[in-house]
Amino acid sequence: MALYVGGIAVTGTQVLDATKLSGNLPALNASAVTTLNASNISSGTLSTSRYVQGGITHADQWRVVADVSGDQVPISNFEHTDSDGFAGIGTAMGYSSSTFTFPVTGIWLITFNVNTNPAGTPSKASCTAGIQTDTGSGLDTSNKIIFQETGTTSFMFDVTNTSNHAVKCFCEFDSQSSILRGNSTQTYSGVTFKRLGNT
Repeated sequence: MALYVGGIAVTGTQVLDATKLSGNLPALNASAVTTLNASNISSGTLSTSRYVQGGITHADQWRVVADVSGDQVPISNFEHTDSDGFAGIGTAMGYSSSTFTFPVTGIWLITFNVNTNPAGTPSKASCTAGIQTDTGSGLDTSNKIIFQETGTTSFMFDVTNTSNHAVKCFCEFDSQSSILRGNSTQTYSGVTFKRLGNT
């Protein structure tokens, strides 16, 4: 028995006139769809929970601007890196009164690189990027490193509140004649902030 649509017999492969169709069509099942060309999608909204999000949305870098002698508790002379083609991603970190604040929540990777000129042999430095979870107190310095000339420490910080989650950097020496290296055109000592994903 032939199928008729709008008085026209459907035979083989044929284009149907949508103006001739009426009634309810069955829901489409996309379980077998393996490739979807985004250029064919003209409108609609896809929830972020329905796709894998990727890419770094925020990254920023700061450096110690000049040499300083003795303990720096905390280090107070950071500047925003601004030379040799530097470019950050997203909104920059806030910096005031030796304290770094975050522009958005998320899981942040903090990397603190330190270069020193120790006085005496041996002479050690103890440095850390202190994690502050409530403004004015609650400083966690468990990611401390101890070294003689250069060192690096890193920490992944779950920033859930931009109002009271912050970072301060410290460096203490065996000898107060030791120097924390800094420069306004080269990064001898500095800290990098990179947002890896959502909290």
